[in-house]
Amino acid sequence: FFVASFIFMLLPISVYANTSTYYIEANIKENGDMEVKELKVLDGSYNGVLTTLRYKNTALQIFSGVKDDFEGSSIYNASDLVDLRVYDVNFNNKSFNSINNINREFDLVSYAEKGDYGVYTKTYDPEGYDLAIYLPSSYKKASLVTYTLKDVVVVHNDVAEIAWDFIGTDYEEDIDDLKIVVNLPKESNELRVFSHGPLNGENRIIDKSSVELTYPSLYKYNAVDMRVVFDKDIVPNATKKSNIDGLEYILEVEKERAEIANEEREKARRQEAIINGIITFLKVLSVGWLIGLIIIVYKIYNKYDKEYKSEFNAKYLRDIPSEYPPTTVSYLMYKTVNQNSFIATILDLITKKVLILSEEQVKSKKLFSSKDKKNYRFTLNKNADLSKLNPAEKEIIELLINTIGDNNSVTVEEIDNYSKEYSDAKNFMLKYDTWQNSATSIALNEEFYENVSSAKTKGVLYSVIMPAISILSYAFNLNLGFAYAFNLFAVVAIFYFFTINKKTKKGNEEYKKWKALNNYLNDFGRLSEKELPEITLWEKYLVYAMVFGIADKVQKAMKVNLKNMNYDDNTMFTYLYFDNLYFYNTLART
Repeated sequence: FFVASFIFMLLPISVYANTSTYYIEANIKENGDMEVKELKVLDGSYNGVLTTLRYKNTALQIFSGVKDDFEGSSIYNASDLVDLRVYDVNFNNKSFNSINNINREFDLVSYAEKGDYGVYTKTYDPEGYDLAIYLPSSYKKASLVTYTLKDVVVVHNDVAEIAWDFIGTDYEEDIDDLKIVVNLPKESNELRVFSHGPLNGENRIIDKSSVELTYPSLYKYNAVDMRVVFDKDIVPNATKKSNIDGLEYILEVEKERAEIANEEREKARRQEAIINGIITFLKVLSVGWLIGLIIIVYKIYNKYDKEYKSEFNAKYLRDIPSEYPPTTVSYLMYKTVNQNSFIATILDLITKKVLILSEEQVKSKKLFSSKDKKNYRFTLNKNADLSKLNPAEKEIIELLINTIGDNNSVTVEEIDNYSKEYSDAKNFMLKYDTWQNSATSIALNEEFYENVSSAKTKGVLYSVIMPAISILSYAFNLNLGFAYAFNLFAVVAIFYFFTINKKTKKGNEEYKKWKALNNYLNDFGRLSEKELPEITLWEKYLVYAMVFGIADKVQKAMKVNLKNMNYDDNTMFTYLYFDNLYFYNTLART
């Protein structure tokens, strides 16, 4: 608890907040003072409000009566800041009059902790004060600070004025709604208002005794100041005098400032026009891109993805469609040569009598006992004509019999143990990759698939135009709105283009037949006895069932059917009872 409390005390008074409303009312008094009320409404989660109050700028030049002094000099400083008070305010609606809805006055303390309420601390600065107002967001109140600036009004020989920075460059939060109202003690026939800051602000004369400056939004670190010129007679007790005529200088300075502001506005308008033109162009380009994408997808689908019509359309086929090796069938069906086709090739070599499969019993040694377990041995048939094997089949013989085995035979256990040494495992993978490349090359020679790489490349390159547009717009802070949603279409299109494949007429015809055989084997267990093929075909079925990934299911169905048929002569089935799952897992570990 104490650790948590200590950490909480270290948190800044403002955790996450944004100033949604900032209202300032400045009332000029006849003696030249200015009473100020500052109302802040924050959004977000926070422990309190930090407020910086400054009544002078020590960096300003000394007033000497020349025109430059009217742009900013020490005469515009206040002499002191007094009568400082802090309140919370019930801010239920967005009304400037809420500045008067005082709820509770806060107490000045020398120390407070995060989470405290109703107190504030004040830190002296050579130019003013820094306040930490303890008003947690959970209370749902606005903060109000009131104070009096002494001797703000400058009295010239012809007019009086104030020139005051209401928001400094050190304000660290964005403001959603800023309103500053300056009230004179009486009506003034001579009344002018000038304001300086970002160009989206607007000032106006409310009546002969009030002026206003509003900002619908103000980004942090932007200063805002106002100059109000009025009759000097309405501040008869003001004591700060320049002893020169000031109106002409004021108008000259403000004219120069207005010209600069107008140039900036014109520049901003031109930039806005250019940006709007770019946005319009990009929007049109985006819509055109989407239309083009639809056309490209349609054309690519019909030419490079839509399969040719097949003459064979049956659901089942129980005959082996063609004499393709398992690896070629694997590439035809899945466009890959994988572990299933590796095992299927071994089974096919057994079917061709190139390898002879035998089952052995070996002792499995444990700590205090031993147990018999089965092992399988693959022996190379010395009478087999290896010259008739394709390169991929020869690679398997080389790997299993000559590399792992003793040039005559190899067991499943030896295959499993071979990969335990890093150098052997590396050698195994090199030879496995060689086999895979050979098998893939043989399958490619059958030309089952059309070359669609050019179409893929064109489709992907066209699709990335939209993300490029979005990145460009983001970099230049352009709001394209709906165009960003088009990126979803681009992502979907890119994914589609990467996945397109089209078989040749030959490839599609073969695919339909092998798919029908796959369906037949998948439903093998549900076939009646009269629907079953000749038993001599069953071993060949297991070869391709392994390619299709359903060997275990088909093997179990075959065993059940043999039992139902009362067929006892299992000698002809060289690997019907071979544990495919055991060997597959062993190979996967290897």
